[in-house]
Formats: sequence, C-alpha cells, structure tokens
Amino acid sequence: MQARGPLMIEHRLIERMILIIQNALAQIESARKVDPLFVDTAIDFIRTYADRTHHGKEEDILFRNLSSRSLSAEDQGVMKELLEDHVFGRQTTKALVEANTRYRNGDESALADIVIKLQTLVEFYPKHIEKEDKIFFPASRSYFTDEEDQSMLAEFWAFDRKMIHEKYKSVVEVTESKATEGRVKMKQNDRKYLNNMLEMSREAMELVQNKAREDLDRDKQLTLSLLKYLEMIGSAASRISRECQNGCEPIPWGQVTEMKQQVVHTYWDIDLDWIWEKMEKDLPALSKAMEILLS
Repeated sequence: MQARGPLMIEHRLIERMILIIQNALAQIESARKVDPLFVDTAIDFIRTYADRTHHGKEEDILFRNLSSRSLSAEDQGVMKELLEDHVFGRQTTKALVEANTRYRNGDESALADIVIKLQTLVEFYPKHIEKEDKIFFPASRSYFTDEEDQSMLAEFWAFDRKMIHEKYKSVVEVTESKATEGRVKMKQNDRKYLNNMLEMSREAMELVQNKAREDLDRDKQLTLSLLKYLEMIGSAASRISRECQNGCEPIPWGQVTEMKQQVVHTYWDIDLDWIWEKMEKDLPALSKAMEILLS
C-alpha cells in the first residue's frame, strides 16, 4: 500500500458521514427542529476523525515532508489551498458548536445557523476530498522514492495508534442505521431494482475512470454506452415503489427517472456536457445514497 492509501480510505468513511448529515438536513428543514445529540455526534466525528486524525496526518507528516522538497508552483499552491481548507473546516465546526449550544439552551433562532453550518460542511468536504484524491495525492507521490513513501506509511500507522478509528467507524455505522431505521419501506421488487441501479451506476463510472470530458467528443462508442446505462438506471428507478421513494427523499427520484426520457427523446441531439455531469457528479452521489439504502 502506498502512503496515500490510508488517507483515501479515511476519505470514504468521511463521505459516508457527510451523506448522513445531508440526509438529516432534509428532515431537519422539514420538521423545523433538530436533535442536539445528532449535532454533537457530527461535531465529534468531524473534529476527532476528519480533523485530528485525518488532517493531522496530512499536516504533521505528509505536508511536513513535502515542505522540504522542491515543489512546483502549482503543487505549492494546491497545498496552500488545502491548509486553508483545513482552517475553514475548523472555523465552520466551531461555529456549529456555538449554534448547537444556543439551540440547546432554548434559542430557536439558532436552528437556522445549525442548518447553514451543516450545509456548509456537506458542500465543503466532497470538493476538498476530490481535490486531494484526484489532484494533490497523485502529484505529491512523485516527490518521494518508494522507500520514502513506505517510511511515511509506517509513520501514518504509528500516528493512528494514538487515535481511535474503530470508534468512529462504529459511530458512522450506528448513525447510518438510525437514519434508515423504520423509515424506508420496500416492496418485494424494490431491492432488486435498487441493486440494478447501483450495479449499473458502478459500471458506468468504471467506464469513465481515467477519462476526460473530451473523450466523449472522439469516442462515440463510449458515449453510446454511457447513454444506455443512464437510460437503464432511469428505467429501473421508475419501477421503485412510491413507498420506497418517499422513505428516501434525499434521492432526487424525479431527476433520476427523467434520465430515461432525456435519452430517448433527445437521442440525436444529446448534450455531452449533460452526460459528463451525470458521470462526474450525479452517479457518485446516487451510488452512495443507494449503498446506505440497501445496507
């Protein structure tokens, strides 16, 4: 395993928690109330796991080692942005703590601040993670020999022994369970169609791995394959029962089912940018939501 491996594994757990928060936001805004204990759980996870454990390894080990290398101006700029991101995340979490304290003490106006700060975290972390996974981590690997990379990996493990990964894995799993418990009612075929949607989403995303938007302009077979996947996903979604759809409102069922109509009725004049947006943004989010729904 390369040194970036543990950091990317941590990213996946952070994404799961962010999805929990995103799903909870819809319920909070609908009910116009929030459980302060849920906010406490989110704060604890962000502060201890996402920041002290994950960002701690980046700042104390990876960034420290990179600071002694002759980084390109571009890579220096990205590392500076990431450090600024870490500070922004801490400031947002601190403001969330303050708003939750006010709400717990009876200040109902604090609910709006809680929603804003949770939404900020939901929007912030996926972009931050993508910047690291797709840009900075691959670029930073070139500054280390294999031996140096493995030495850094060993230092990561030593750092982690001071932390408590298993606790926060459990926090996410328990919170996921509570988020879906008694809320999603499935009919007999719902699980089959959801599994079909998840499988087709994953296969479509595999097709565009290491691809760029420009590949759609010159690879007609790739474009046709992606269109077929989008049509099949939309078709399967249209077969999900209303009870199941209502139980998982954060999934934009209308938009998903409309993908089939979009493909069928505009087949000869399809917008390639629309296809790419589905691959880069919509299908990854849809897949994560379905994984939780099926868990």
